[in-house]
Amino acid sequence: MPAHIKAIHCLILEITVAAHLLGLGATAFQTFSGAQLPLHTQPWTLCNGNGSICVPATLPASVHTQLLASNVIPEPYWGSGDIDLRWVALEDWVFSTEFNVSDKHLQRILGARGALDNPLPAAVLEVSDVDTIAEYSLNGRVVGASDNMFRSFRFGVEQALQAGRNVLQIRLQSPILYADDQEEHSPYQVPPLGTAVDPVIHGQGNRQFIRKSQCHFGWDWGPCFATSGLFGNMTVRAISPYFESVSADVLPTDPSDLQGTWRVRVEALAQTFGSSLQDICELSVDFQNHGTYAGAHADFGSDGSVSVSFDVVNPSLWWPNGMGSQLTYDIYVHLRCGEMEVDARKLQTAFRTVQVVQTPTTGGDKFHFRVNHKDFFAKGANFIPVDSFQDRITKDQLQHILLSAQASNMNMIRNWGGGLYQSQEFFDMCDQLGILILQDFMFACAMYPTDPDFLDNVRKEVLENVRRLRHHPSIAVWAGNNENEAALVQNWYGTQSNYSLYAQDYLDLYLDVISQAVAEADPQRHYLSSSPSNGVAEKSHGFLSANPQSEYSGDVHHYDYDSDCWDVSVFPVPRFCSEYGYQSIPSVTTFQSQIPGEEMAWGSKLLEFRQHHPDGMAQMTKQIEMHYPLPNNANGTDAFQHMVYLAQIQQADCIRRETEHYRRHMGVQMEDGRGLTMGALYWQLNDIWAGPSWASIEYGGMWKALQYNARRFFKQQLVGLQVDSNATKIRVYVVTDTGTEQAMKHLSMSLTLRTFSNKIISKQDISLDAIENKAVLGDWLDVPAMLGGLPAASCVAVLEAKGSKINDPESDNVIAIEPLVPLKFTASGNFLTDPQISLKVLEQASAGAELTVIIEAKAIVPHLWVQIPDPTLVWDDNDFWMLPGRKKLSARRLQDSGSEDGAFKGPITLMSMYDVMQLATVDV
Repeated sequence: MPAHIKAIHCLILEITVAAHLLGLGATAFQTFSGAQLPLHTQPWTLCNGNGSICVPATLPASVHTQLLASNVIPEPYWGSGDIDLRWVALEDWVFSTEFNVSDKHLQRILGARGALDNPLPAAVLEVSDVDTIAEYSLNGRVVGASDNMFRSFRFGVEQALQAGRNVLQIRLQSPILYADDQEEHSPYQVPPLGTAVDPVIHGQGNRQFIRKSQCHFGWDWGPCFATSGLFGNMTVRAISPYFESVSADVLPTDPSDLQGTWRVRVEALAQTFGSSLQDICELSVDFQNHGTYAGAHADFGSDGSVSVSFDVVNPSLWWPNGMGSQLTYDIYVHLRCGEMEVDARKLQTAFRTVQVVQTPTTGGDKFHFRVNHKDFFAKGANFIPVDSFQDRITKDQLQHILLSAQASNMNMIRNWGGGLYQSQEFFDMCDQLGILILQDFMFACAMYPTDPDFLDNVRKEVLENVRRLRHHPSIAVWAGNNENEAALVQNWYGTQSNYSLYAQDYLDLYLDVISQAVAEADPQRHYLSSSPSNGVAEKSHGFLSANPQSEYSGDVHHYDYDSDCWDVSVFPVPRFCSEYGYQSIPSVTTFQSQIPGEEMAWGSKLLEFRQHHPDGMAQMTKQIEMHYPLPNNANGTDAFQHMVYLAQIQQADCIRRETEHYRRHMGVQMEDGRGLTMGALYWQLNDIWAGPSWASIEYGGMWKALQYNARRFFKQQLVGLQVDSNATKIRVYVVTDTGTEQAMKHLSMSLTLRTFSNKIISKQDISLDAIENKAVLGDWLDVPAMLGGLPAASCVAVLEAKGSKINDPESDNVIAIEPLVPLKFTASGNFLTDPQISLKVLEQASAGAELTVIIEAKAIVPHLWVQIPDPTLVWDDNDFWMLPGRKKLSARRLQDSGSEDGAFKGPITLMSMYDVMQLATVDV
């Protein structure tokens, strides 16, 4: 071994052993005497730019949360905090910390520098998840800058290190002022203009000029806090080889034989300091799970890159939720130099294939997903950031939301392009729960700059994140952006004023830069240029279709708040719907942590202030008034509980009807070529704060009525009733997903029309044969003939199983209950009967693991809602129709509460449409 390599080898041994002896988890200022010093574990100070405010800080940290912890500001989510605290985002902020370096260790580093045969620094500062525009100074000397919260950065610091005390400062520039400055110096306008932000959003403009989460500048469902902070790794590293990236892919050697041999390929890029160390360093891979073992070794190339491959025979396959098991495997990747391990990573992966099927069909092209040669209907929702402040997002919060998705029979979520790429922890959970991800890149509802620096920044962002995430079996497809193609070609932001310029910018960013970066880093996965888009048909349109929301190819986004959602003819019949939805408001339990009691009224100024969607309150009210009795004095505080109930019921019912419409077109194609629908991802799964939004899970975790309905309308086998908009026809249908293990092949049912006192008016026997991966639609039946002269408003349709029970063997035989007309007509005709509901709580199981109640009713109960003020509680059913009699209902937590005292606390309240009717005067 050459003398200089031997010297460096000895140095690695010294600093690595020193690192182990030091124990790098201290909470006081630390001494840098080993291979690396993690600065994110030690104390920091946070000051504003002029030093007039200084507080202690603990990483991970956003500026707002650290100011809150020192009582400089109130809870940002309280009241109108997003406006009242805007000054925070308009300031520069400085995080600082200290560490020590012994003279001996500094001489080691500088001595090693002289022995290297390349110009790489012997000591670096590594940072990740820095939000966003940062300048780094060590001992008063600027050592680097970063401008992208989605990337990691490394800066040489050996020239700035000094023996003894070292001071690191990170100055974060106001993201608002930075974005405004970038816009001011742009050679041309890049819409939307900063002055074009809708006033109801209370946001800031020019977000497209800064590479940070776009919703930080405000959205129509969330606040604008334009955060700054340090959320990731912050480490000083001495000369020692380390991984820059590690990724893997898993593919069958014969794509037609998934029970045969699979090839696992691991790629790594390491800093081995050129030829100085590459001769003594190697990559080692271990793969050992579920009785399967493999291993491989390889030496690094001159550029620090290496790849190894090994074969696994007949592994267990990974399947989406509802189609099979989710067996995952761990790949352990080691960087060894001589006898020492100097870096290591663990990757979770699985054996599965995923394809986007876009073969030609009548009028256009199919669009659906195929896993392990099985086509399936994608069921799920869109995911947004869990909190405005990244350091407040916990593993338990993510787990509750994703477990909720799994428990609601979802098999796919879309990680929306205005938020965050999400952590490894998030994707690990999705892997384990069988939830596939339609993964956007972080560009949304805007045109973007395309100067060389911006494009280079984006290219590095895409390469890093794709390599970081590509080993996850949950990632199904990459998508370039959210709605930017539609915004461009449909002139949302005045792009027609210079269309050719903006069109070229669009192609430069999403086709030349992002598409090519994806092809380089993950050639096995499909890339969609935008969502929505016309999919494979985009190529023939130059990737700019006149109508990117065609029902004949690709995916669509659909919103219509004015039409009657009971009339399914207002919905599209697309190949795949990746966004659709209606708004509601969260529960009083969730609201009370963020707004004062006197503002809990439908017409309050603060509720209107938190409604960031233009005309949102009026649109919700309109849908409610179409279908339900509206309480007298609906805008008062006394009626607020009932308005929350009505808003959630109308949201759930509208989205249920739209989702069932899409599922009824699975495997069914209309004469005009539309149909063959194979995906429904509603907007949106979760909330970022307490306010009016499209979410089905409230901020804090409480399930809305929509989430309970999703568990029903996303069942593996959905059996339901469809009543036409005129209440003249009714039919039964059955939709059966791929791989549904307990699906009924032949369904024998009875359909009855009943009064609300449960008197049977007519009865019809129904038989249907289910077909996997296809909707089977029964014959239309004549409703007036079945009513025998009674008003439609006086009756409901009840579908029951005959003989064996359908869908849920533990429930009664009721499959579906459907009103024939909106309940406002039932209320106006005084057809509802007092159900005289009673509730009895049975003894709780140990540690509060389960709560069981018995509900009794003496008449049909429309939309019975059972609530307890515990956001982690999930009932096994809610917002349901109940026939007279007894119903046992249980509640449990989706995850361990972490407390020995897990008893449910708080009153259990019941509400039904009969309660609302007592407060209403309905004129129709």
